[in-house]
Amino acid sequence: MAANLPTICAPGPVVDERSRVLILGTFSGWNSARRNEYYACSGNVFWRIWGSILEFPPAAPYAHRVARLLKSGIALWNVCVGPIRDASTNDFTQFFELHPGIDLIFFNGTQARGIYNHRVLRYLTYRWHGVPFEVLPSTSPLYSAMSFDEKLARWRAAFGRGQEGGSLLVSK
Repeated sequence: MAANLPTICAPGPVVDERSRVLILGTFSGWNSARRNEYYACSGNVFWRIWGSILEFPPAAPYAHRVARLLKSGIALWNVCVGPIRDASTNDFTQFFELHPGIDLIFFNGTQARGIYNHRVLRYLTYRWHGVPFEVLPSTSPLYSAMSFDEKLARWRAAFGRGQEGGSLLVSK
């Protein structure tokens, strides 16, 4: 007999009309899904990295952190719908139709890029095949092959290249 487990949904996209860069994770962890917040796991360094880059306290209220990303032209989403890697993928066709200003993708780790390549890209129109992307080191606590300072340097450099390419808004 199957237990009646609560349905846990991952957060929806964090995006607005200013968004030019889409940061894609693989899937939300259980903490993120329960709290309906991206990168809610205390060991994940995502907010520490972006707090350093955009100069906000990484422990600031979630709404403040998200507002800073959006103000800087950054959107967040996951490749997979649910809080597990085997979940179906999000509807990127509709997402890109609704947000045509996205012109750069940052993948939070190689797994996000791999699933996107194999399970999303082939269903998108050709226009989206040419969107520049960069695979950045995973901010997950499970990825320990790189120090925090190395991860921060890679993410900061990618953000700088995005600014140089005109993809990001530079507003603090």
